[in-house]
Amino acid sequence: MKWKYSYKTWIVTISDQGTATVEVLGMVVWLKVAVIIEEGTLKLFLSDYECHVKDISINIDGGAFWLYQGIIDAFRGKIMSEVENAIIKKIKEGIIKLNSLLQSLPKQLQVNSVVALNVTFMDDPLLTNSSVELEINSLFNEADEISVSNYYSKRAQNFLSCNGFCLDCAISFVSWHLL
Repeated sequence: MKWKYSYKTWIVTISDQGTATVEVLGMVVWLKVAVIIEEGTLKLFLSDYECHVKDISINIDGGAFWLYQGIIDAFRGKIMSEVENAIIKKIKEGIIKLNSLLQSLPKQLQVNSVVALNVTFMDDPLLTNSSVELEINSLFNEADEISVSNYYSKRAQNFLSCNGFCLDCAISFVSWHLL
């Protein structure tokens, strides 16, 4: 990375610039996240976490690098702690964003103006090392906009008059018979 600073008063101006390299060595991040189903929606809860940096190497070049390097070396432990805290902060922010995204998933998908597919989650997810298994309700429900009984009395006759395959009519016919 490049660094630069400038300090100016009415008497004197001090400035310097250079480059720096930062290398984090042996970082371990540990999270304990609970994934639960609440009202058909997935929710995440971060219950425990830890971040540990084994070592950090910061090398400064340019200007009075020998002075800056000495200051950085003196505060190396504090810098490592701040790196760990910054990583945990970013992880918490990511969990909040992911949780918000999961909460915004629809609970039903409109198939047509009468039928909707219920896609609420059932049972807690099954987590493995390489996958997440989710079970959805997957039942057809009536859409909110129209009374199903009024619609089907008009649509039953239309199904019989379809020439060839008609998905809208077939869904209507199946849904009508399920009710």
